[in-house]
Amino acid sequence: MCALAVVLGLEYNGKQQTKFGRKLEAGLKPIIFRVDKPTHFVVKMKGVKLGEWYPGVSVSMPSFFIQTAYMNFNEVRLEPVYEGQQRASKPVIFGSDQQGIYSLESGDWISYRDVVLVELDGKRVTRLTAIDREAFAGCGVIYPREKPFCHSI
Repeated sequence: MCALAVVLGLEYNGKQQTKFGRKLEAGLKPIIFRVDKPTHFVVKMKGVKLGEWYPGVSVSMPSFFIQTAYMNFNEVRLEPVYEGQQRASKPVIFGSDQQGIYSLESGDWISYRDVVLVELDGKRVTRLTAIDREAFAGCGVIYPREKPFCHSI
């Protein structure tokens, strides 16, 4: 009986993870249909806790997910940031216009021209273009910029 409960629990969890991943992929495709240059998605996980989406727990799994979604293109990365939680000791940093963002996943600075900022509320993906300190407030990111910026890729 216990083994059956464990198997059913794992099956349910797997279906939820797949469903969540499909929503994320379906929401990203209208924003960027095809990736043909290095692209780094930063996804604000609004209302989604760390661990609800299993690939988001590991540093490299979100990028594996997005590479698969974009036809195994190795130059695409995905970095989720969660409300109220910092994933690691070195969070995403929104640097100057010249720096771009610091990415935990890549361990380096990524130019803003190669970054796509989106928000996922568990149902919809929304592109973020006007970014200020409040846009990622409470997400464990560092925003040392004094001024907001408008972002487009």
